[in-house]
Amino acid sequence: MFSWAFLYLAVSGNHWPWGAGQEGLSLARFGPHDMRRSIQVKWIIAFLSVSLIGSNLFWLAIVVDQGVTSSYRDQQIHELDETRKQLMAALPELAGHLGKEEVVSIFGRHTEVNIYEKSGCTWAGWVGLKFHERGTLQAVLPVWDYGGNPCLESF
Repeated sequence: MFSWAFLYLAVSGNHWPWGAGQEGLSLARFGPHDMRRSIQVKWIIAFLSVSLIGSNLFWLAIVVDQGVTSSYRDQQIHELDETRKQLMAALPELAGHLGKEEVVSIFGRHTEVNIYEKSGCTWAGWVGLKFHERGTLQAVLPVWDYGGNPCLESF
């Protein structure tokens, strides 16, 4: 169990104030030097307490900042996903008059990845292009969309 006497002895460097043949700790034995040590111990305790509270406030500020940063990041991801959905839905209407070769050529100019066909879709980079039988663009789908993606039904 912690005792204030241990802290006093650790700071003051004195030996035990009681021992063999002595009657124990007596307030009369404390002189002005011991009172100064007592004041030093109080200052050390106050400093350690303020340091503990300060470090806790610092970590609280870090946690709050991380929470705010995460909420902004999540909002930005949501807005980017909604933009992607809107663009993917509008592209077939915009390219409705273009043939398959023209659409694949346009997407091919904007990727460094080889264009290939697999499972009824043409893949140009990270985008899957699904065409009608007559050659017009039916859907534009990203590679990571695993929910209801007609290009990824066979996976």
